[in-house]
Amino acid sequence: MKKWNALCLMLLLSGVLTACGKAPGTEQETKEISDTGKAGTETESSAEESSMEAAEASAAGNTEWTATVSTTAELISSIAPDAHITLKPGIYNFSALTEKEIAKAGAYVNTDLLRQGEFFIYNAPGLILEAEESGSVQLVTESGYADVMTLSYCDGAVLKGLVMGHEIEKGECDANVLKLLTSQSVTVADCSLFGCGTYGIYAEDAAVLTVTGTEIYECTDGIVYLFDTPKTTFENCRFHDNDGMFFLLGDTQAEVMKSEISLNKGELLQGYNNEAFDRDALRINFKDCVFRGNHEMGNTKDWPCASFEACDLSLEAASVPAGTTYDDLIERYRKLAADPNAFPDAYGAGEQNFLMIASEMDLIEEESVSDMFGYAIQDLNGDGVPELAIGFTPEYGAYLSTLFTLVDGTPKLVFGKAGDGYSCLQDGSFFYDGYRSASENGRGIFCFTEDGTALSCKEFYFVRILDGDESNAVVYYNTTGSWEIEDSRKANMTLDEFWAWEPEYMYLSMTPFSAID
Repeated sequence: MKKWNALCLMLLLSGVLTACGKAPGTEQETKEISDTGKAGTETESSAEESSMEAAEASAAGNTEWTATVSTTAELISSIAPDAHITLKPGIYNFSALTEKEIAKAGAYVNTDLLRQGEFFIYNAPGLILEAEESGSVQLVTESGYADVMTLSYCDGAVLKGLVMGHEIEKGECDANVLKLLTSQSVTVADCSLFGCGTYGIYAEDAAVLTVTGTEIYECTDGIVYLFDTPKTTFENCRFHDNDGMFFLLGDTQAEVMKSEISLNKGELLQGYNNEAFDRDALRINFKDCVFRGNHEMGNTKDWPCASFEACDLSLEAASVPAGTTYDDLIERYRKLAADPNAFPDAYGAGEQNFLMIASEMDLIEEESVSDMFGYAIQDLNGDGVPELAIGFTPEYGAYLSTLFTLVDGTPKLVFGKAGDGYSCLQDGSFFYDGYRSASENGRGIFCFTEDGTALSCKEFYFVRILDGDESNAVVYYNTTGSWEIEDSRKANMTLDEFWAWEPEYMYLSMTPFSAID
C-alpha cells in the first residue's frame, strides 16, 4: 500500500522593480473628469493640467484632489498623488485600452506595462481609489503575465470596495492580482481579489499594510506573499479556495484577526525556514480565526513562528448528530464516492479525509471511486460492538480512511481526521501510515483503547524531511504517538527500513459503494 503525499515545492520569487518618475506630456489630448472639488462642475483638462491642479491644491493646503471616473481611459489619466478617485460601477479592463487611450495616461502610470495589460502606478502617495458602490467596480486584465494592479512608491494609498482579478482560464496565469512595492501604510478595504493570479497580494517592503473586510480566492500560488513587510494586519477577511496559503520571508510580522481561512490547499506557511528563522523578525499570529477544510495545512505545532489565539482549528466534526445510524453514514459516503469533487465543503465526521483520498484516486485512476471504495460492518476488537469501516475494497488495498464504533447506539468517530491512514493487521491492531505536514511522515502500531472508542499508540516512528532532502533525515521513535523530537529518541531504523515497513494486513470484506442501490 502506498501513501500519496504531496511534497510542496517552494518557489522563491525574486525581482525588484525600480520605478522612475517621468515628466507629464505637454501635448496630451483633453479628457473629461467630474471634479467634485469644484462644486461638481465638469472641466476638460489634460493629464498635465490635472497634475498641476493637484499640485496647486496641495500648495494651498488642500491635500486631497477629488475626481469621479466611469471609464478605464478616465481612470488612467486621473492618477495623481493625494487624488481621491471615485469609480462608477462597471468593468475597467486594462487589456482593452487603445493606443490612443494609453497615450492619455497621467504621469504616474507606466504606459509600457499598460500596453501589456498591467495597471502600474508609481510615485503617487496618498492616492485613494474607491468604488462608488462597494463590489460594483471590477479592475481586470486579460493577460496572464501582467499583475492586475501594482503600487510602487505609493505610501498611504487606499483601495476600497474594488473587485480585482484576471479574466483568463485558471492555470494560465503567472502574475499577481495586487502587487505592492516599497509602498508603506497601504490600506485595502472591502475588496475582492480573485485568481487565477498567483498571489492575491504580493507585498515587498510594504510595512504597515492593513487589509480589512477583504476576500481572496481561487489564486494559484497562495493567498499572500509577504517579503520584508512588517506590521501587516488582516481583519474580518475571508481566504478560500486558493491553491496555497501564506508565503513569508525576511523581516515580516503579520496579524490575522477575525478571519475565515477555508478550503485552501498546501501548507499553512511557505518560504519560512523551520530550521533557521529569526523568531523576532518573522511571525504570524492568528486570533479569533476559523479554519475549515485546509487539508494539507499541517498541525499548529509545525510552525513555531505562528501563534493561534481563540481560533477554531477543527478541520472536521468528530461527533455525529443524534439519531444517525450506520445506514445513514453509509448512504452519505456512497454519495461522496459517487462524485468526490462535488462535495468540497463536507465537514461531517471523517468526510474530509475520505474526500482527500477519493479525489486523488479519481484523478489518477481510470476506475470509479465507487468501485474502489466501500464499507464493512464488523466487530474488530471482540467487545460485541460492531465497527463501521470505510476504505479501499480488497482489490485496491487495505487502507481505511474512516472508522466508527457505537456509543449508546450512536456512531462515534474512532479515526478519520485529515491525514489519517490506518490498515487492519492480523492481530486486531492497526498500522498507521500518515503525515502531519508535507515534510513529516509517520508509521506505527495502534490498538483499541479499553473502552473501544479510540486508538492508543503501541509504537510510533516518524521522519522529518525538509525541502525534499533525505540525506540528513533521521527516524525518531516513541510509544506515545507524539510528533515532537523532544518527546522521542533516535530509532534503530534507517530511512530505507522506514519506507519499506509493511506489516501483514487483514483485508476486510468490503461492500463496494457501487453495489448499493
